[in-house]
Amino acid sequence: SNLMIVPGTTTASQVTVTADYLALRDTSDVVMMAKTISESNIAITTAGVGGLDTGTEAASTWYHIWIIAKTDGTVDGLLSTSSTAPTMPSGYVYKMRVGAVRNNASSNFLAFYQQGNHVIPDTTVNVLTNGTATSFTDVNVSGVVPPTSRITTINIQQVNSGLTCGQFRANGSAGGFEWFTSQDQYGRSDITLPLDSTQIFEYLNSGGCTAGMTIGMTGYEDNL
Repeated sequence: SNLMIVPGTTTASQVTVTADYLALRDTSDVVMMAKTISESNIAITTAGVGGLDTGTEAASTWYHIWIIAKTDGTVDGLLSTSSTAPTMPSGYVYKMRVGAVRNNASSNFLAFYQQGNHVIPDTTVNVLTNGTATSFTDVNVSGVVPPTSRITTINIQQVNSGLTCGQFRANGSAGGFEWFTSQDQYGRSDITLPLDSTQIFEYLNSGGCTAGMTIGMTGYEDNL
């Protein structure tokens, strides 16, 4: 209930999680209801409780955000590369994955804002620049959408003169199901697309339109 995740005080390495209620589970699927959660500045530079579960910080890596608890009700945060089985600190038996954060090539977190399972990046991230493919071509968003998501929202901008026409579809599906047309370089459209397990959708320039398009990722839904 009312789950929120925002950047921490040090945005390059911390996240903050708040919620009214969360249903944490142990390995036997026993539920513990945690309430009034407020875990500030869960930091990848910290080892163990309140930080990274195991190993050392890596660049260009997804880290899953967990809320964990002891049987006495003590609640804290944890980061892990695992979306299913983080290495739990001693005494902590309950857990719930609440989101994911990406480390970029410089080992800095990509800032984002999350409410419930809906996530928007701090800035739109381009996943294709000046695309001109005339047959369906893969667009891989795995660097900006976590592997736990199967839905992303994109926008499209024309990048040169002429008419831009885009057609989009799920990876490997037959036919296209979503169109975009722009007659000027400022034309944009928000489109929600399904992803497969490789975080790919397909696009093409079609209908005789030749102007290239830039595609930006503007959000996604995490499967919590």
